[in-house]
Amino acid sequence: MKTFLKTFLMTAISLILIAVIGLGATYAIKPDLVKDWFNIENSETNEDDEQEAKVLDFNFSTNGMVTGYLGTDTDVVIPSTYSEVRTLVGTFESAEELEVYLDTDVERDFNYVLTENDGTVTTYIPFDPFDSMEEFSFPAKLESVEYIEGDDYTVTGLGYAVFSEYNFNTTADQITSVTVPNTITYIFNDFFRDCTNLTCVDLSNCTNLTSIGKNAFNNCTSLETLILPATVTEIGSGVFYLCENLTAIYVPADTVESYKTLLPDYADIIVSIDELN
Repeated sequence: MKTFLKTFLMTAISLILIAVIGLGATYAIKPDLVKDWFNIENSETNEDDEQEAKVLDFNFSTNGMVTGYLGTDTDVVIPSTYSEVRTLVGTFESAEELEVYLDTDVERDFNYVLTENDGTVTTYIPFDPFDSMEEFSFPAKLESVEYIEGDDYTVTGLGYAVFSEYNFNTTADQITSVTVPNTITYIFNDFFRDCTNLTCVDLSNCTNLTSIGKNAFNNCTSLETLILPATVTEIGSGVFYLCENLTAIYVPADTVESYKTLLPDYADIIVSIDELN
């Protein structure tokens, strides 16, 4: 009986050891599998982060206008939608107190939302031409606004001098391309101003675009080609001021004559987009 028990125990221990070793051998390949899985997951996360970062590169208003650029990319991609997150900064008793705070804030072109005494919410965007300090009553709560990827708002407009020093930016001369979403309906004054390394701007997919503001391409000295959709009906004065290398404005064939009427000074370089094919 003792011999049987001894044999049984030794066999059991051997089986356990084999199982443990087998499991060890099995789990020896797990880290690579986990690593591969993690890399796949991480890759997808990085893509999401990168997409979100593009939104974080911009400031917006609550009416869908791009108001500022905070990024460093030379190839700029403007998102078509965005969401916002608000963080309470504090309560200010007067416009002067708020101005002191803003003057000491490093992010000078950051957006703010003011919740007034009557409960209404307005947007204050420093240096944005559509807002002024006088609109607000005090004391007022100040919330910072961070923009993230989401679809709460649709980008419908491109604001004033977004890349230029006129909007407290210094990236204009580093930008080589700008991809614009097809959701925009207008381009405000000076949007592309001082983008001296832009050679081509393609707006052909912007089929909701109806208005381009004055000086929109001011000092885009390397701009050679502009491609426009059929929908533009208003173009401001000085739109191509200092665009000395502009050689072609491509438009849909059936709009060539109407564009020549809109841009009589550039009629000789307005041609059908069919010539690009």
